[in-house]
Amino acid sequence: MPFLGPATLLLAVASVALSLLAGAPARPPAIAMDSAALLHVERAATTFAVLLLALVVIHRAFEGRLPDELSGRGVKYTPIEQTTTAQRETSEALADLAGEVRDVRLRLEGLETER
Repeated sequence: MPFLGPATLLLAVASVALSLLAGAPARPPAIAMDSAALLHVERAATTFAVLLLALVVIHRAFEGRLPDELSGRGVKYTPIEQTTTAQRETSEALADLAGEVRDVRLRLEGLETER
C-alpha cells in the first residue's frame, strides 16, 4: 500500500497534463462558462476521478476483492466479514464433498472387485 500516495499524485499530474495536451476549443462549452481555465479544471477533475476509481478497483483486485457494484455513487464491496464467512463455508462444503466422492469411489471399487 505504500505506493498508493505516489500513484494518486501521479494520477493528478497525468490528469492535468492530459487536459492541457488536449487543448481547448476556440469557444469553450457552456459548462465551462466560456473559460478555458475552468474547462481544464473540469476535465482534469473528471479524468482524475475516473483514473482513481480504476486504481482502487485494480488495487483491491490484487488483494482478491472485486466490487459488487460500480455506479455513479461509487464502488461497493461486500464487507470482509461476509467474504471470510463465505470462504470458510465453501471450504467446509468442498471438504465434505471430497469425503463423499472418496466414499463413492471406495464403494465403486468394492463393487468392481465383487464381480
